[in-house]
Order: sequence, then structure tokens, then C-alpha cells
Amino acid sequence: MLGNNSCGLHSLVYGSVRDHILEIDAILSDGSEVTFKEMTSEEFNRKCEGDPAILETRIYRNIRETLSDPVNRKEITDQFPHPATKEKE
Repeated sequence: MLGNNSCGLHSLVYGSVRDHILEIDAILSDGSEVTFKEMTSEEFNRKCEGDPAILETRIYRNIRETLSDPVNRKEITDQFPHPATKEKE
């Protein structure tokens, strides 16, 4: 459900998975256990500065790199949530 943001039949009433998840305890493909949750900018930067041999560090660096690109940021802002679901002004 988390991987594809499943929501099912009642999504308009109850929202989708992303509307209800506060944090995720996960096991990454290298077998390491991590928790993904809201964090401060300082916490995020510390995660990015970790050992590049650690998969979690590489994930955070990839997020930072992706969101540092102005084209990507504009696309995210323009498309999520999908314009068809945004409230009319």
C-alpha cells in the first residue's frame, strides 16, 4: 500500500496512504533497518553527510540532489497533487 500510495474506493472521503503515515520503519535492500519520518533541516543534512557506503545516506543524498534541481521542484509544485484534484479558487 505504501509503495504505490494505495487509497481504494473511499479515497475522496478518507484520503490516501500519504495522508495518514507519520513514520515508516523499513528494511532496505541491503538489510539495514531505518526509520523515515519528519525531520528538521539539520537532521536531514546530517543524514546526507553520513558514510556514502551506507544505503540510507545514498537515499538521502539522492533526495537532496533531486530536490535541488529547480526543474524538478517546479514539476513537483505544478503536478502534486495532480492539478485536476486541486480546489478551485
